[in-house]
Amino acid sequence: MIKETDVFKIGKLTKPHGVKGEVSFLFDNDIFDKVECPYLICLIDNIFVPFFVIEYRFKGKDTALVTFEDIDSEEKARRLSGLEVYFPRKYMVDSDNEDMDYSWSYFLGFKVVDSVVGEIGEITAVDENTM
Repeated sequence: MIKETDVFKIGKLTKPHGVKGEVSFLFDNDIFDKVECPYLICLIDNIFVPFFVIEYRFKGKDTALVTFEDIDSEEKARRLSGLEVYFPRKYMVDSDNEDMDYSWSYFLGFKVVDSVVGEIGEITAVDENTM
């Protein structure tokens, strides 16, 4: 079972593209293109479900068209519309890419430790509305 602490949010599936099951993916982190991982994770009814990626192609700077295994029709793709997309943290740990751009959601679950006070707490949310 995949836990919330094992993943971080990278975007959202928006709508089907065409009739062969391709779905539009609006992302705020293109980590899926920089780190080798065979699947992306979607949150369905509060359960993290892996979907294996067959192929993807970029449609813009923050949109990709993704084809998932076993999603081969417009109807099946439509069921994925609106789902949040997550990336497994374990693939980030295995990555040796020093030029990686992390989204703020990557840091959820990290513990904050002060050198004087000690442990302050865990990062549970990030306000991205202002700098």
